[in-house]
Amino acid sequence: EKKLPVRMAIAFMLATPIINPVVLLSTYYAFSDIKMVLWRAGLGFVGAVIIGLLVEYWQKDRPTLMSQASGKVTLPMAKADVKPDPKWFEVLSHTSGELFDVGRYLIFGSLLAAGLNVLVPKDFLLQLGGQGIPGILVMMSLAFIISLCSESDAFVARTFSGNFSGAAVLAFLITGPMIDIKNTLLLSAYFRMKFVVRLVVTILVVCFVLSVLVLAGGLI
Repeated sequence: EKKLPVRMAIAFMLATPIINPVVLLSTYYAFSDIKMVLWRAGLGFVGAVIIGLLVEYWQKDRPTLMSQASGKVTLPMAKADVKPDPKWFEVLSHTSGELFDVGRYLIFGSLLAAGLNVLVPKDFLLQLGGQGIPGILVMMSLAFIISLCSESDAFVARTFSGNFSGAAVLAFLITGPMIDIKNTLLLSAYFRMKFVVRLVVTILVVCFVLSVLVLAGGLI
């Protein structure tokens, strides 16, 4: 147990998919505009910090992980007469266990996102609104539904830049990496449902407010 504060863990989890060289370079390659890169990195950082602080405020000392529900974590006891496995075997065993445990949520989340992409046409969402606050809401909804990888979402966002404001496109670029269908399912596998719901709502509200501020200030 690392005893990492919740606010730090959440901030790290939310900022990492946005603030890394691969994502920032792909964003620049997609838009050929350093301003969009800086805004994405800046809002991603600010949003992650704000969300981390808000989570720390409303979560306090309440348990967050599934294993904390009873206040105790039960670990299997090793037998004294059994020779411990080599370190490399323990690493492979742990990795394979995590892969199969997390993989089912990734697969189900991908299937759900693909199904929603088919059932909810993008043209329908485009008709709901392209500019102003409706445009921000539509782009945030798209980011949550289609569940793109943060290394490639900039190229998709670029295709919407002609129909949506820069603030709406920016909302897409900061919301998707922080929370989408797949991430929500993964969170529900390890965190208590009440915590997951609060976290998802907090992320969406913070991303929306930051995007509206950018829109109101005509900053991009």
